[in-house]
Amino acid sequence: MNGSYAAFWASQPGPGEMLSLDSLTPQLTALLEEPRVQAYVEGSHSSHAHEYASLHAPSFTLAQYKWLAELVTTRAFAFYSEDGSCCNTLLLPGFDLLNCHSGFNAKRLHSTEGSWRVELRALGTVRAGDELIWDYFATQTPRNDLTFLQYGFLNESDGRLLGWDRADFDGERPLTELPEEDEEPAKMGAAAAAAELARVQAILDGLAPLAGDEARLAQMAAVAPWAPETMVYRLRALRKRALTRRARELTERLADAGEL
Repeated sequence: MNGSYAAFWASQPGPGEMLSLDSLTPQLTALLEEPRVQAYVEGSHSSHAHEYASLHAPSFTLAQYKWLAELVTTRAFAFYSEDGSCCNTLLLPGFDLLNCHSGFNAKRLHSTEGSWRVELRALGTVRAGDELIWDYFATQTPRNDLTFLQYGFLNESDGRLLGWDRADFDGERPLTELPEEDEEPAKMGAAAAAAELARVQAILDGLAPLAGDEARLAQMAAVAPWAPETMVYRLRALRKRALTRRARELTERLADAGEL
């Protein structure tokens, strides 16, 4: 239909072809090795079920409702006011076809004066065949737990601890409310560094070994590199590498201070 978004929606992934918080199954969330996050995901699913039940004689199933919700939540962009006090959430057909990476070569611009106008501008020369890449996020790209749950992708170069590995995550507050940065070991006192090392090591001790995850990941990636289970194992491996790196940095901090 001319002037409609029919072609845009027809091009979208079908049910079961996306990965986000809405599509994670109980089996996949169990593989995340974090009961608090499993409860977080299950709570979101229960909310969808409650919303669906409140509809009057819907002509579509709960699975279809969740799929439609997932299409929107994985493609919507938030535009904040200049003071950051509120935002508008928009669907931008075409913009969501671009990949996200911190090494972006295009930038999103918008204006709220009178009407919403959104532009995508290249930051340099664009040649035929070049890929335009932008950053979905107005500030620092969120940690891998957030990009995984919200958008189904991971940043392999991100070495930060996941939100659910932070001491202040109680499983009830949204992960988006947690601080983005991990405190630098060099700036920590000896007692604080020792306590943090014990905490991080306790998390690692409760997880399956990294070597097993990497072996399993290599097998799955060779067959289905972007399948949901493969992505879960990618996250498992990234998490353990981040924890291992953190433990090593804390150990070096204490050794330099003569505390070990």
